[in-house]
Amino acid sequence: RGWQHYVAEWRFFTSIAQAAIILCAVTVITKARWNWSVRRISLAIGSFLPISFLLLLPMLTLREGFFPWIELMATDEVVQRKAAYLNIPFLTIRNVLGAATLFGLSLWFMYLALRPDMGPERQGDEEGNASRSRWRARLSSGWRGREIEEAASWERLKRLAPGLVLAYAIVMTVFAIDWAMSLEPHWFSTLFPAWYFMGAFWGGIASTALVSVLLKWKSPFVNEHVSSYQLYDLGRGTFAFSVFWTYLFFSQYIVIWYGKLPWEQQWIVDRSLPEWGPYSL
Repeated sequence: RGWQHYVAEWRFFTSIAQAAIILCAVTVITKARWNWSVRRISLAIGSFLPISFLLLLPMLTLREGFFPWIELMATDEVVQRKAAYLNIPFLTIRNVLGAATLFGLSLWFMYLALRPDMGPERQGDEEGNASRSRWRARLSSGWRGREIEEAASWERLKRLAPGLVLAYAIVMTVFAIDWAMSLEPHWFSTLFPAWYFMGAFWGGIASTALVSVLLKWKSPFVNEHVSSYQLYDLGRGTFAFSVFWTYLFFSQYIVIWYGKLPWEQQWIVDRSLPEWGPYSL
């Protein structure tokens, strides 16, 4: 039970942090300007990703107590057909490489987005903190002036953002299959990973909106720079993707309901029992 909670919490907070960065990447691709005053909030949420990578490593030591397909592999013909994918060495490799790639691209995106604001003129913001001063000097190495840095960072962000979004879809698909769908070894859905990572994207928008509202209450500076227009756009995005997430689930559910195949129904049945039922409703 303890590891089940651990993995569930890891999936949740990792999804929120990663999706907040993807929100920034999407606005770069679309050349949106409405989120400039809240972009730093999304980037701050994404700062959890290095911690998330470290928290992933203990999960890779889990065996029979967490993955039911390990014991079933010896006797279950259906699970045996999935042996090329469901094996511990491949699971470890794809999760480590996938997380390192996705989180690394996200951190590079964060650096490019922040670099134009780390010039020498920002020394006064450090308030005499030597550690902040060293980090700013290190991250702004080779400073060429604010205008040049802004132009260079924007060009790099435009090239990086599409690749980051593609990596998000692929790696989050791996996470959804390995740490959620494979726990029901006989059940599969080609729509489940998309439902998972689009739900994460919805969570990233909602988290940015929530933190923005809280900071407006707490900080006069944020209250001055984050207007009702930004909150309105974040609210519309949250509502739109909640509807889209529901649409994806129903698209999956209606096929299962119509087909009435036992191995497809089991996933829905398990989530209708007393332990899960109230949350499903």
